[in-house]
Amino acid sequence: TCHFFELDSDIQRVHPARRSDTIAGRQALTSLCSSVMPTLRQSSPSIACLSTGKPYCKELPQWHCSITHSKSQTIAAIARIPIGVDCEGVRNISDIFAAWFTTKEEEELLRHLVPHHFVRTCIWSIKEAAAKADKRIYPLREYRIVQVAGCIVATRSTSWWIVLLGMHNHTITSFAFSMKSFTEQQLQKVLIELFDIQEQLSSDTDLMVYIKDSIDLGELLAHVEHTYGVVPKNPELFKTHSKLSDVHKILTNEITT
Repeated sequence: TCHFFELDSDIQRVHPARRSDTIAGRQALTSLCSSVMPTLRQSSPSIACLSTGKPYCKELPQWHCSITHSKSQTIAAIARIPIGVDCEGVRNISDIFAAWFTTKEEEELLRHLVPHHFVRTCIWSIKEAAAKADKRIYPLREYRIVQVAGCIVATRSTSWWIVLLGMHNHTITSFAFSMKSFTEQQLQKVLIELFDIQEQLSSDTDLMVYIKDSIDLGELLAHVEHTYGVVPKNPELFKTHSKLSDVHKILTNEITT
């Protein structure tokens, strides 16, 4: 007997065609939670969902949970940090639909990592996993995929997730683990190291003193992308904003126009 069945109204809201998948996902998550806290094996964990659809275990409030299912498998994941999991059967995705959630740069990156006909499904899966690990729901087009130190990373604003990608029998599985955000203090540390700055930096520091030309700016952008997965949407803004706090907001896409 599984305790999650007490949430009958929650299950009833699921389309009948997907109820068996939903129940299987909760059974998998129940098993995982019981392995984390063996005392739950006697009573069975209580699995519920937030308004966003994100599952959680009532008895393990500090743990993060995620569930996914495709036609051939159901996967549940738990971790002490925000986590998202997604599995997708490989399918053909039209140019029109792909334009809604991906970019040419992302497709070019994935072509070097997975078979050509897997690329768009991989991108969809990676972004779905990152969205599930995020604090709340955002459109998939707001997430970017980059490669940092040989790892696949999904980013949105100041948040980023390292992604583990698996492929088996034309099914793609993505696990996204939350990483630390790129903070203003981290930007200060990068600037001090890159440009050998001796003075104390603050939010109001004018960086034009240190970033004197496009070569300096290019070095900064390359470093933060490689180390933190941070990619500004509109680098042209660096021409009109030089205060450290503004530069940080441009890098993390809090300022885009």
